[in-house]
Amino acid sequence: MPSNENDACCVYWIKDDSCVDPFRDGYIGLTKNLKSRWRDHLRSGRFPMSVTITELFHGTRKECAHEENKYRKQHNTGWNRNNGGGRFRKTFGVAS
Repeated sequence: MPSNENDACCVYWIKDDSCVDPFRDGYIGLTKNLKSRWRDHLRSGRFPMSVTITELFHGTRKECAHEENKYRKQHNTGWNRNNGGGRFRKTFGVAS
């Protein structure tokens, strides 16, 4: 089912003890289902075993895409490869 800009969503921060600032450290993401997404991340093996997850923001998918972009304005920030807003940048008009 296609994503709707009004779907309920959250922005989250995956971090370990070395991470102190969500604007620079760790991984920022957005999802409709945090529990499922967390399991996916743990199975990926991409992050250290000692990571935790913290919810930073709740809103619509469009609001979350904008919020994620505030944390990840550039590629390769923290553990993120891409800047925030991802595939929703063009669809929802998220600033690059």
